[in-house]
Amino acid sequence: MIGTDQELSDGIKMLGETVTIAGATVYGILERPFVSIEGIESNRPILTVLTSAMVGVSRTAAVVAGGQNYTIRSIQPDGAGLTVLELETA
Repeated sequence: MIGTDQELSDGIKMLGETVTIAGATVYGILERPFVSIEGIESNRPILTVLTSAMVGVSRTAAVVAGGQNYTIRSIQPDGAGLTVLELETA
């Protein structure tokens, strides 16, 4: 079952941290999962935020999360109230 907007917001606040996206401070969950593609290994940072926090934000926008500067590489809304941002180090 998909949660209500308030439940999603509460979950992001509980599990996440404050981050800055295009100058706005919001809550998000930063992850750095291990990725291996054709022998190249890396940690690809992704940030999960409420879709409502993404109004007016576009690819290449600046993000500060976990004390690191990033730019948005892709924006992936899930259609249920959350958006995953694939990030790259700025």
